[in-house]
Amino acid sequence: MDDHRKDNANARGRQGEQTPCRAFTDAKAAVGVFIYRCRPEFGSLAAALGGLDALVFTGGVGENTPAITEGICAELGWLGVGIDHKADTQGASRISHEAAKVDVYMIPTDEERVLARGACEFLRNVKGAGD
Repeated sequence: MDDHRKDNANARGRQGEQTPCRAFTDAKAAVGVFIYRCRPEFGSLAAALGGLDALVFTGGVGENTPAITEGICAELGWLGVGIDHKADTQGASRISHEAAKVDVYMIPTDEERVLARGACEFLRNVKGAGD
């Protein structure tokens, strides 16, 4: 086994599987990278729009992970984004704090229904194109 493959095997455990501790560390790092990467993406969008009036979280991240929404908002403080921890953890619709310059909302969605409707529309168009 070459050194590169041996290092990868050692990092994952004896039989190529991650230990629970390593998996947790990797997941935590991935979430941190995701939160960090939102900063330049939102910054680019804000620059293109000339600022932000509101920021909306929806779907799984918006509805179920206050730690991620709070992390993203912390990265966007320079844009005037601020979050109310209590409102975010209690599932309120408006989750920005009163002093924030940008309103932040959490809007529930049924992602499966949206995907199903999109798939049905696509299939109708495909079927119609062959007629």
